Amino acid sequence: MNREQEVRAVLTPLKNLAARCQVAIVCVMHLNKNSDASAIHRIGGAVAFTGVARAVWLFTEDPEDKTRHLMLRVKNNIAKAVGGIAYRTAVKPVSIDGVDEYYPYVEWLGATDQCASDILIAGAPVGKPPVKVEDAKEWLARFLSDGEQTAADVKKFGWKDGKHSWHTLERAKSALGATSAKIDGHSCWLLPGTIPVKRTVDLSTPPEG
Repeated sequence: MNREQEVRAVLTPLKNLAARCQVAIVCVMHLNKNSDASAIHRIGGAVAFTGVARAVWLFTEDPEDKTRHLMLRVKNNIAKAVGGIAYRTAVKPVSIDGVDEYYPYVEWLGATDQCASDILIAGAPVGKPPVKVEDAKEWLARFLSDGEQTAADVKKFGWKDGKHSWHTLERAKSALGATSAKIDGHSCWLLPGTIPVKRTVDLSTPPEG
């Protein structure tokens, strides 16, 4: 669920199948709790779930009108870029054997300029405050100063030592210029120019085939 390459390996053939058969495959995902991230990074699991999909939409309650809901664009590379559509759930009578039964239906209310990220983060700036990334960057530099460390240990001790979230640590890694390598079957992080203790396989280039 959270392994980028493994998820992509499953979804890409599925996407190709949909293209050949000219059908739509709809997946329903839930949001993670990373409330400071942009909408595209709020989807639970690996980023590949949004990366492989041709279109991603957020369905949410309108925070300004509890009777309305919003269908807002997170990603859409197959049609004109729009904000989204407002709608509400209503009911109407349907005659069945001469008796009116009431069933729900979607009442579309028209286009909206509202943005998915604006709704999810309530207008707050996207991303961790710079000071948090800087603190994580300093911690990460110290943690990797003696050589490579497994990503699992980075995550574990990053939280234990400084309450640095995984998202912040990844941003700190990028800011620091640290790299990833596979060492004895483990994903490891290294400082720039660090010579690994053990033989490494570069993870930045996907394996052929």
